[in-house]
Amino acid sequence: MPLFKPKDKVKWKVPKEVILRSRIVKAEGIEWEYNERGEVVIKVKLDRKDKSLMSGLVKLPKEKKIMLDEVGTFVWEQIERGITVERLIEKLAEKYDLHWKEAETSLLTFLSMLISRGLIKLEPAKQSALSDRV
Repeated sequence: MPLFKPKDKVKWKVPKEVILRSRIVKAEGIEWEYNERGEVVIKVKLDRKDKSLMSGLVKLPKEKKIMLDEVGTFVWEQIERGITVERLIEKLAEKYDLHWKEAETSLLTFLSMLISRGLIKLEPAKQSALSDRV
């Protein structure tokens, strides 16, 4: 089963300017670690309320692990530092020699997947910070 399915895509309901200035925040309760290759592995606790007969016979996993590749690991590490979407696009473009639009499109797609999985959220910049930049 693929990790990202088109039906999971988040439709952005706010102006792009607000998204770009928003800070990316890891959702509460999300744990992660590095694997032996230095890639991030996100651990998501599964809520198992199934009390069917099969649940007693088969040991169901208590968590789901999502392994990120090199780029995903870079993004996750930046999220841990409390970066804005706009600054992360700049860093991606610089590190991987991408045009701004390529980095923006790729990052927004990846962030929408993380949001749809409940792993992150976006915190809009304070209203005063937005008006200062206008």
